[in-house]
Amino acid sequence: MSILHVEPGQENSIIQDEINDAKPGDTVYIHAGTYVLDDRLIMKSGIKLQGESCEKTIFQGEENTGGARGVQESNGWIYCDGISNFEICGLKFISTATGIGDGGHGNTRNCILLRDCSDVQIHNLNFQRYLYNDGITCKGGNNVIISNCLSSSVGHDFVEFLGGTTNSKVSNCKIDVQTNTGIRLDNASNCLIEYCTIYDDTHSGWCAIEIEDIQTNNMIDHCIIRNMHGSTGNAAIQYVHASGSLTVQNCVMWDCPGGWTKGGSPKMVTKMVNNKLGATPQDESYWVKQGYGYGAKVEE
Repeated sequence: MSILHVEPGQENSIIQDEINDAKPGDTVYIHAGTYVLDDRLIMKSGIKLQGESCEKTIFQGEENTGGARGVQESNGWIYCDGISNFEICGLKFISTATGIGDGGHGNTRNCILLRDCSDVQIHNLNFQRYLYNDGITCKGGNNVIISNCLSSSVGHDFVEFLGGTTNSKVSNCKIDVQTNTGIRLDNASNCLIEYCTIYDDTHSGWCAIEIEDIQTNNMIDHCIIRNMHGSTGNAAIQYVHASGSLTVQNCVMWDCPGGWTKGGSPKMVTKMVNNKLGATPQDESYWVKQGYGYGAKVEE
């Protein structure tokens, strides 16, 4: 196993060259600095893409990085298509966007896009406002684990498990909802959202968690959901044409004017177990000490 180094001042084409040269088990190590991405990076199976830390190694995207604005074609700053057994960690994502109106561009714009990927570890990432992009979009994935991430608002959704994604997890993430939702489950099965803190301090988001289309044995556990005061919705959990099964357990929620769940239908069975709705005190640090939300459990 080798470590391939990328130093500040090198173009993103050098990062791509190192990814291309890496062999299974190798690490492409991005040293501290700001790297302007004028094109997407294409990942490969069996390697690790690692920054020095999620504060020191910065990927800056331009307006059209990873897909032109307004062009409905799935893309991303880091593009992962049909690959497996890889890891992405220790990076901070920023852009030249200046407000929430620059975000929410749907399929075109993702910081990380996974298509039919399996056995993936994504952790210790930092997404800073304002971004043009969704944070991490996973389509048709299996065993995708996202943990220990910070999102201070992204352009649309922070994490999306879509298109048959299964056996996947979001754990120990702190998410400020900017435009649409913190986490979206859309035609997903056996997926877990745990120990996350989701809120809307920008007062511009829609809901904390969006549940769309077919759901099979998905669970939300030990999360804090608070202060959802966006322009529409305002709910903790929002259903959109949803059917199937969802368990919400051991969660703490307060100050969600739209309700704890909204938009349900007879086709959607939600099992609510041992939740504290309208919890007091409305103090995040207090509830973390009690074992809920971001910081209560740190994934290794």
